[in-house]
Amino acid sequence: ALFRRMSEVAVRRVARKRGVAVETPEAKTVDGTLVVNLTYVDDGRVLDTPEDLESAFEHAIQTEVALKGFDMDVQIVLSCMKDGKVSAIGASADSEDEEDYFPGFEIW
Repeated sequence: ALFRRMSEVAVRRVARKRGVAVETPEAKTVDGTLVVNLTYVDDGRVLDTPEDLESAFEHAIQTEVALKGFDMDVQIVLSCMKDGKVSAIGASADSEDEEDYFPGFEIW
């Protein structure tokens, strides 16, 4: 519960600063690593790239964890909610079909 609360405080601080809506993060420890599942809402006004957001969230959570005296790694599992659909950001997003980026155009 402590890690979940620390993650939530850090995530909300970053989200407020960057103008991004976020769902309540889920946090758990796996082999000494804090794994945080985080979903942000892309309503078309998000100016930061997913990589920038992930980096900012990770830095904020690492800082919060270090300030509490814990020495552990932080891993962010970032997802994006757009038009009611949740999609993973990162390795699974790299395998998306190029047609998703150019609707109405045929890719040769």
